Formats: sequence, C-alpha cells, structure tokens
Amino acid sequence: MNLKSSYVKSWLEEEIKENTVAFVMQQTAAEIVEKIIADNPELKKKQRFDLENLETVENIRCLATAEYIIADVELPTFFSKREGQTYIFISYTKEWNANLTRLLLHADYIIEHEGSLELPKNMKTIIDGQIVPSNNYTFIKRREQLATSKAKRISSCTVAASRIMGSLLLPLT
Repeated sequence: MNLKSSYVKSWLEEEIKENTVAFVMQQTAAEIVEKIIADNPELKKKQRFDLENLETVENIRCLATAEYIIADVELPTFFSKREGQTYIFISYTKEWNANLTRLLLHADYIIEHEGSLELPKNMKTIIDGQIVPSNNYTFIKRREQLATSKAKRISSCTVAASRIMGSLLLPLT
C-alpha cells in the first residue's frame, strides 16, 4: 500500500487520537519546538510524535490521526485536515506554490516568521486560520478564548432572536 492510500485509509477508518501532537518540523527546529511547548503548557500533557519525515506508513498514519499537527514543512498534497484536528503552520516560505496555498486554507493558525514571504492581502481575506506573529506561539489558550467568545455570541444571538420571534407571534383565536 502506498503512502497516499495509507493516509486515506487511516483518515477514513481511524478516530482522531485525543491528546496527541505531531511535530512535522525541519531537523533544525528543535528550539522552536521547545518554545511552542513552553508557551503552551497543555502540550506537555499530550503524547508527542516527532515526525522527521513523511515517508513511512507509521508517520503518515500519525499525520491522519493526531489531534494537533504542528508543521514548518510542506505537507503532502494528499493531506486534508480533519474536523477535530488543529493544524498550525509555521511559515518560513520564500515562494508560494499551489500546495502551500492549499495548506494555508487548512491551517487554524499561521505563524509568519521574519524573512518569510508575507501573505498577499487577497489570501488573508479567504483564510479562516488566524495569523500569529512569530514571537507568540501561544495558540491553545487563544483557541479556547475564541471558542468561548463564539459561544457567547451565539448565545446572545439566540436570546435576541427568541425575543424578536416572541414579539412576532400572534395569539391564536
């Protein structure tokens, strides 16, 4: 079975493994990994996988099932973020290609480093992910704050909608 088939099979048949984080990083990124873990203490409690390459079935399966994926390299063209996964892309990119652009659309967080090619304004408008400066790797807390804020907005909208609907209801005669 080739790597793409293994990925798709794992993606379709296996559950996301909670409390797992897959680091797909350049070999020179050890200090960044440690900074990410230091800035996000929750990651210390998670099972960590350092995927030095994506050329083994085991690593590809991990990519398909990890709860968190933190990468500073281009993932394979067959990668597709699943619901329930959090994908953090650390950009050192000097040139964009079609796959990198597609990966940006999957990313929940994009960390732009100095010297990397800045995202074009038209890309920023269609990307759902949050662009984070390179001096701030705190994203788990931010994710929880965004979820709480979104829940509060939905709750207040629901209350407002029910008030409006209640005032529109006419008594039955």
